[in-house]
Amino acid sequence: MVHPRADADADAVTRDPQVICLGEALVDRIVTPLASAGAAAPWVDYPGGAPANVATALGKLGTVAGFLGCLGQDPPGDAVLAALVAAGVNCQWVQRCTAPTRVVLVQRNAQGDRQFVGFSQGHAADFADGALEARALPEPWFEQARYLVMGTLGLATPGLGQSMEQALVWARRYGVMTVIDVNWRSPFWPRPDQARDRILPFIHAVDILKLNQEEADWLFHTQAASQILPTLDRAQLVLITGGAAGCWYATPTSEGHVPSFAVPCLETTGAGDAFLAGLLHALCQSPEPTLPEGERLVRAIRYANATGALTTTQAGAMAAQPRPEAVDNLLHTGGFLG
Repeated sequence: MVHPRADADADAVTRDPQVICLGEALVDRIVTPLASAGAAAPWVDYPGGAPANVATALGKLGTVAGFLGCLGQDPPGDAVLAALVAAGVNCQWVQRCTAPTRVVLVQRNAQGDRQFVGFSQGHAADFADGALEARALPEPWFEQARYLVMGTLGLATPGLGQSMEQALVWARRYGVMTVIDVNWRSPFWPRPDQARDRILPFIHAVDILKLNQEEADWLFHTQAASQILPTLDRAQLVLITGGAAGCWYATPTSEGHVPSFAVPCLETTGAGDAFLAGLLHALCQSPEPTLPEGERLVRAIRYANATGALTTTQAGAMAAQPRPEAVDNLLHTGGFLG
C-alpha cells in the first residue's frame, strides 16, 4: 500500500515548485577497490537517484523544486527523504510503501569514473521507486510549475512508467516544459533488449533532451546534437554531455559547443544530474517562458558545466552538489578544458 506524504515534515519546504522532478530516489552504495590484493573493498552509502539528485541540486542553488517519487518505509528511505528535505525540496507528495528502498551498487575506479553493477538485493522491478502511483500525484503542482524533469529508468516498471505518462499529460495541459535525461542504466531493466523501443517513443514527447555521448550513439547512432534534434517531434533543445570534453547543444536555430572546467575529479557520480540542475536554475532566473537563444543559452550551459564539474570534486551525488557561491567563483576564476 502506498501512502502520499500529505502530512510532510514540519521543516519541509511547502512552496509550490518551479521545477517538478519525478522518478527514482535511492541509495548509491559506492565501492572503491583497494590496491592491496585480497583486502575487502570499503563501501559508503549516499542518497541518490537521478531525479532526486536534480531536485536537491536545485534546492541548494536556490530554485524551488518538488520531488515526486516513492520510498520504502525503511531506514534507507528515511535517509533519502531527510537529504531531500535538508536541501529545501518540497517532499509533501513523496509516497512511501512496503517495498524496500533500492540500493544500487556502484564501483568507482582510481580516476573517479563509476560503473553501475547491480543491486544489493532483489530484482530490478522489486523496489519502492517503481511503485509510484499515478492516482496519488498532485495535479495542482503542474498548474504553476515551469519545468518537469524525468529520466527513462522509470519506463522499466509499470507503476512509475504510468506515473511518467500521467505527468506528461498534465505538463502538456498546463504548458509545463518537459525535460528528459536519458540516464541509461541496463541493470534497471528486466529486459534491456526492449529498452530502446520503450525509450524512443517517450522522448519524442518532450521539449528538452539531455544525453551523454554513449547514449546518443545507442539511441540515434550519432553524437551530433544538430542531427538528433530534427528527428524529434517536439524538442526545442538537445544537449549532449561529454564530461571533461564539455557540452554540445542544438536548437532549431543554432548549435555549438561549450567547454568544461578544469577541476580535480574525485568521483563522477551525479555530475550529469548537477549539470541539468545548473541549467534549469539558470533558465529559471528569466521570467520569459521560452528558452533563450544565442549568448543567453550559452551562459546557461556554462553555468550548468560549472555546477556539474564541482560535483565531481567530492564523493556522493547529493553530498557533493555545490552552493551558488562556489559556482559563481568557478565561473569567474576556473580554467576551461578542451
